[in-house]
Amino acid sequence: MEWEDLGKIYKFKRKRESMGLFLFLGYLFLEILFSYFSMELFSPVGFFGEVIFTAIAGIWIIKDFSFAMIDYVKELLVGELTPEEVFSIGIFKFIGAVLLIIPGAFSDLLGLIMVIDWSAQLFARFFLISRFPSKSSNPKMEKENEIIDVEIVEDSLSNGKNTPLNR
Repeated sequence: MEWEDLGKIYKFKRKRESMGLFLFLGYLFLEILFSYFSMELFSPVGFFGEVIFTAIAGIWIIKDFSFAMIDYVKELLVGELTPEEVFSIGIFKFIGAVLLIIPGAFSDLLGLIMVIDWSAQLFARFFLISRFPSKSSNPKMEKENEIIDVEIVEDSLSNGKNTPLNR
């Protein structure tokens, strides 16, 4: 590996790290802004109650997570969902529950949106499944669409002779 290649890799990593820093600062700004307006609307005591309530809801959702995944696996077996959808919906629902546990109005809003079934499916399709397309969206369709190509070759020497195929 040459020095120029190492320099390119280092610049790429620095660019990714700075982008992560900007995203974190943007999230922090929105969290403070939403929390401020939430305290203005509900009072500090109401905001504290909202933080406690959503934390309990997030813990309850994580505790109940295995039962929800069983339902998604049943839908997978019936053919209503693909394996990618089951995986990504599970990820987004778990992230949503963790966001509910984190104190703050913006994280609670994002967590609530991610925990709802239809919005978790929408997030999953937009962020994960569209980025990493699979070979086949449904394994049943893959078996039905399988084509076997066969070519029959006749041997001109064995037209009248007694061969193992003509017996």
